[in-house]
Amino acid sequence: MTQYVETENTTEVVNTEADRQRRAFAEEFGLLWESRGFPPMDGRVVGYLLIMDEPYISSGKLAADLGASPSSVSLATRRMLDVGYIRRHIVSGDRSHYFRLASDPWGGTLDQSLAYFGRMQALMDRGTALVEPQNGETRQQLRLGHAHMVWLAETHRRWTEEWETYKKEQGLSND
Repeated sequence: MTQYVETENTTEVVNTEADRQRRAFAEEFGLLWESRGFPPMDGRVVGYLLIMDEPYISSGKLAADLGASPSSVSLATRRMLDVGYIRRHIVSGDRSHYFRLASDPWGGTLDQSLAYFGRMQALMDRGTALVEPQNGETRQQLRLGHAHMVWLAETHRRWTEEWETYKKEQGLSND
């Protein structure tokens, strides 16, 4: 567990070997995240929350433990909240922001993807309405895009059902 030394105006982190290993894990998680085109700080946050000892952590402690700026942690936590990987935790009487990993961050992304596919389908429809009928190639691209989003949505719905079944079979379901 990370140790802290309070000084007059700051909190200084005292790193143990376990802290260094957790930070290294979070760094590696961030690099893997980045290899898929996502901001590495988002992956560092998720990776750290995945292995931390506490049930929730403040954004300030998260920044200190990761050796990151408060603003980069703030941006990353907002993005990860938006896509459902993490949840906000409220501590009564405390104005700090606290976070924890979502109960099923992996399956939750399937739900977020479904919402995205629906919005993209609607946008493709709007685009098709804007293109003149004689511009067949452009209209075809928009129809292909729409069809792809419909196919992805159907596939993700099946994956969500299969994921829930798999979790139950593995004894990983909260049901």
